[in-house]
Amino acid sequence: MDKRTDAKIHAQNAPENTFKLRFREIASGYSLNYEVCRKGLDRRRGTLSLTIKGTAGAISNDSKIIMQAKKKLNDLERQFKAEKNLTFMDEDDKNNIVQEASFMFLFKEYYTAKYKKKNTKKNFSNALSHLIKFNAGKPNILIKDITKPFCFKFKNYLDRQDLLNSSKNSYLQKFKEFVGFLVENNHIVENPIPRKFSFKNNITDRQYLEEEEFMSLAKTPPPNNSFVVCKAFIFGCLSGFRWEDLKDLEFSDIHGDEIKIKQGKTEEFVEFTLPPQAIKIVVEMKKYGNSHIFEGIGSNSTGNIKIKQWVRNAGIEKVITWHVARHTFACLLLLKGVDIYHVSKLLGHTSIKSTMKYLHVLKKHKTMATEALAGIGLD
Repeated sequence: MDKRTDAKIHAQNAPENTFKLRFREIASGYSLNYEVCRKGLDRRRGTLSLTIKGTAGAISNDSKIIMQAKKKLNDLERQFKAEKNLTFMDEDDKNNIVQEASFMFLFKEYYTAKYKKKNTKKNFSNALSHLIKFNAGKPNILIKDITKPFCFKFKNYLDRQDLLNSSKNSYLQKFKEFVGFLVENNHIVENPIPRKFSFKNNITDRQYLEEEEFMSLAKTPPPNNSFVVCKAFIFGCLSGFRWEDLKDLEFSDIHGDEIKIKQGKTEEFVEFTLPPQAIKIVVEMKKYGNSHIFEGIGSNSTGNIKIKQWVRNAGIEKVITWHVARHTFACLLLLKGVDIYHVSKLLGHTSIKSTMKYLHVLKKHKTMATEALAGIGLD
């Protein structure tokens, strides 16, 4: 093979190229093949059905062959990216590589390519972390391992974790979504997801503080090193903000008694007038001279530990976490007669369906109101 042809082949094989161009000496010259070099996948070869004839053929003819090879490799590369790295080969080769492919690796590639929102990616990442913990006894999970028994075992693993059922369902949903993608694209022949593959929402998922409990908690002194967390929690009950929004909240987000922020989870803007109790907290925190209102709020999990201690000190026998502040905000508004549409807007929900889950509080109080009539005697 002449030096120019050899140089062109080596140029194609730059490290950043997924598809390498390989040649093999045959009786009539050299045959050209491709090799897939991708982290997390076994190396695979396929034919390009191209041959350089002779050991030192005319350079112009060799150049044309190399150009044809490059075009075929570019076409494969486009398919490789467009079809999530799985369907660029013939059926036999595809079936082999798909079954041996890393479920973990492709799962991460799927959600990082599809979603842009940080919170969505974080939820997928958490689901992946639980898959890794669940699979601690094995070095990897292959696509061929995703069977119905595997799905049941993963659900049972989540059931044993100290998580709200809403969180468990979120991780199951992310797992189901990617498995559904694989089924839809014929990478898994039969859908392994069982019909009933979720957890029932438990009481703590819908927990909230009633008005008397909220007032009692606000009057209870914070435990040691919990001042900022407790102030942030009260502010959350008065604004409906999530922990991640409270963590990022700055004084510059508030003008007078008006606040406007872009929520981290939905990336929706919410703008409304803060109640006087919330403004009082803002003024109180301003004296510490930070740009963030709740500087040093700490992590979500650490905050939950401090909140639970504070709640116990207040004599409240409920499981209270950061997100209960948001539930409390929504439920107290509904109990004060604010219509569900405006509650939805204040919470920054993209759909009123998300707000409907708070209607249980109205149902409960309406039932209590009608039961109060039971003692009225009629002649």
